[in-house]
Amino acid sequence: MTFFNNALAESFSLSGRKLELPLKKQWLAKSPSKDSLVFFDSSRDEPRLIISVYLAPFIYPSSPKDVSEFEATYLTKKVEWLKSVEGEAMAQPRFRYNAKDSSVRIIYDFKFQSQEFSEIVQFYECGDKDALALKMMIPKSAKFQDEDLKLKKLLTEIKLCP
Repeated sequence: MTFFNNALAESFSLSGRKLELPLKKQWLAKSPSKDSLVFFDSSRDEPRLIISVYLAPFIYPSSPKDVSEFEATYLTKKVEWLKSVEGEAMAQPRFRYNAKDSSVRIIYDFKFQSQEFSEIVQFYECGDKDALALKMMIPKSAKFQDEDLKLKKLLTEIKLCP
């Protein structure tokens, strides 16, 4: 696992792709694998906002059958993960499709390690079997400041694919 402090830049590299993210200097990035980056504000106490950007096996679902399969696959993987970490779902995931951007936003609430979280994941189809996902794991108990809410808004509006 590699750690580095992004002291001066807002540009990051993921599998040769340059990403521009609106993160402040104190945010640390770790790369648990070559196809993902995880960011967190090291100056904050836990629980804290965690942001991940990773390569995703995603093709924008273009038919009702594709949508149904995508949602079933997502839910199956999420249930498997929750079982593996002894977590529990608090609500069904909510899906929002954007054909213009070839993206899907999913909001999912769950409990993990005695903490409640809201997870927002945005999948982007970037072209020719190339896709990225941006995930925010938001602790419901954290005291968020205005800048956190602005960052959340910026990240939900960001375009990862050119």
